[in-house]
Amino acid sequence: MVMLLPSTFGAFSTVATSASCFAKSSSTCLLLAICAISLPRKRNVTFTLSPLQKTIDVKEVRLSPNIDTNDLKTKVNAARKFIEKGNKVKVTLRFRGREMAHVQSSKQILDVFSERMADVAVVDKAPKMEGRSMTMFLTEKR
Repeated sequence: MVMLLPSTFGAFSTVATSASCFAKSSSTCLLLAICAISLPRKRNVTFTLSPLQKTIDVKEVRLSPNIDTNDLKTKVNAARKFIEKGNKVKVTLRFRGREMAHVQSSKQILDVFSERMADVAVVDKAPKMEGRSMTMFLTEKR
């Protein structure tokens, strides 16, 4: 005989019981055996950071190959705010359609971006082509 009993966390505990006859003679009667098998439960474990530890997020700034100078200044200012807060910045230059033919000439946009950020940030990973986008990572200058 097997019974399912609800547990405190929503999981079920399985209780297997085996009983035999309760005869008058003790030689033919077996004892009642109960064993409880519990299924694994979810644990709610929380970790707290000590005051000395700091989490670093990666923020993304997206550019296109035909970006104008004032739009580039706006994106540089946004990236500068991310760097000042202590985050890393991923600069992505996305190519669509015919723009894929001018990948090498568009690399200078990322170079100009890194030059304008030179007072605050350092290039962590150089520009690299990945599929239809070119990415570069910037970190805070120390």
